[in-house]
Amino acid sequence: MSAYAQLNLIKHRLAVLHIRDAEADQMIKRGHRLKAEVAVEIEAAESELASAVAAPLECDEDPTGWLPNELMILILLHVVYAFDGCRLVCKRWHRLCRDRQMKAVVDLTRWRGFVNGTASPRLLKGHTGSVYALAVGKHGKVYSGSYDKTVKVWS
Repeated sequence: MSAYAQLNLIKHRLAVLHIRDAEADQMIKRGHRLKAEVAVEIEAAESELASAVAAPLECDEDPTGWLPNELMILILLHVVYAFDGCRLVCKRWHRLCRDRQMKAVVDLTRWRGFVNGTASPRLLKGHTGSVYALAVGKHGKVYSGSYDKTVKVWS
């Protein structure tokens, strides 16, 4: 390759690199503008969220209305010492506190003896195989399902 051809090739490559550099500068400027616009939008959204959180609730509005029932049940189980008071918060909490499974878990009088050591578990005999399922039904009945393909009802 002649020296003249090699110089033209280098000049062309240099011109392409300058064009790419100018395009990169433009992209950086667009990125900075976009970042500034997004920052303004984030600030507006955070301000809106802060005012929504600080706004007083209306008397019939549930403060936890956005939480799923399963999560609310777990929360209510952790505040079991005030379970009766939880029923008075709103209709949804009252409905959750009346839930049959919730009542079975929260019924402290049934479990108080186990907690303070005055009662011990009973061994229920009846299945010939391992027990793989338990459920608490109405009126305190317990249902068990076993590997021996039987279901027993315990009172």
